[in-house]
Amino acid sequence: MITYKILVKDKEGVVLGEFDKFKDLKLGKRLNNYGECSFQIPVNDPKAASLIALRVYTIWVYRDGLLLWAGEQVSRSSKLEADGDNWATITCYDWLEQLNSRQTVAEVVYNFQDGSEIVKNLIATTQADVDGALGIVEGTIEPTTFREKTYTNQNIMDAIISLANLSDGFDFEITNQKVLNIKNFIGVDRSDSIFIEYGVNTKSMQVTEDFSKPATRAIVLGQTGDIGDSLRIERNDAVNRAIYGLREQQVSQLEQSEMEAFESTGDAMLRKYGAPIMKLSMDILRSTTPTIADFALGDIIRVKIKRGIYNINEAFRVFGWTVNYDEDNTETLALTVGNFNLGDFS
Repeated sequence: MITYKILVKDKEGVVLGEFDKFKDLKLGKRLNNYGECSFQIPVNDPKAASLIALRVYTIWVYRDGLLLWAGEQVSRSSKLEADGDNWATITCYDWLEQLNSRQTVAEVVYNFQDGSEIVKNLIATTQADVDGALGIVEGTIEPTTFREKTYTNQNIMDAIISLANLSDGFDFEITNQKVLNIKNFIGVDRSDSIFIEYGVNTKSMQVTEDFSKPATRAIVLGQTGDIGDSLRIERNDAVNRAIYGLREQQVSQLEQSEMEAFESTGDAMLRKYGAPIMKLSMDILRSTTPTIADFALGDIIRVKIKRGIYNINEAFRVFGWTVNYDEDNTETLALTVGNFNLGDFS
């Protein structure tokens, strides 16, 4: 029997209560981006009024006593019918999304500074503003790549994600406990110990290979800090172009940067969209299928699928996960995974 618990806390971390009845619980996380959680509660739940306060109260989700997800309530929606069993859907975002409503000052310039230090400064500056404290504290901060950046009224969350997503960028997270970690590589190689094999430790699996947005040429538009003129930089993947032909995607560099950042942005796009991304969705068999309690974002796991057109036995990195849990005690695990060379992250 799996036990999920949803606690509600205030901004100071004081537990206000627990939802005793809920359904359609869905929670997930994404590497270098924010995650989402949603669930439904009865509209006539006597606790609902006291436990729902958007952007004020927070949600903490536990699975068998293990904290899986934490974040802020952001929306509530209900469909009311006179003769229906009415339910309200509560949607929540994790802590990183709070920086989506924070902006830099009119202009802030970073001259040849480590990317980690830029992130730390962006977060520290906005938290130092009046009523700006978010409770984010520094954890493991590794040195990364030096950058030249000029931000003009820039969204802080977007700025951090953009830095991380450069081809020579970094991985970062704001944990459930609001600890900021910045590393060159987040994750552990578990491909020798954690595997998901269709027909062995999961009996049902949906496989989606997504190549809907291919890129063998990346076009990067923006301005450099040195010149101030509009630029267009093209980066090409000759190997995948020979296989898939010319496939162009365009991205805008939101802030003024050095030329190397333009090139790195393009290279990151090619690495992300140069080959299909695999998405897996499977039923969790209790005590058989690996769960998100056994591995985490950024980890490398092994996927084995031997059936018909599929002949897969490879190591994949986990870029995102989603767990669905319903009141009939069933769990479904969905993963977004990508194939890559471990040497790229040494």
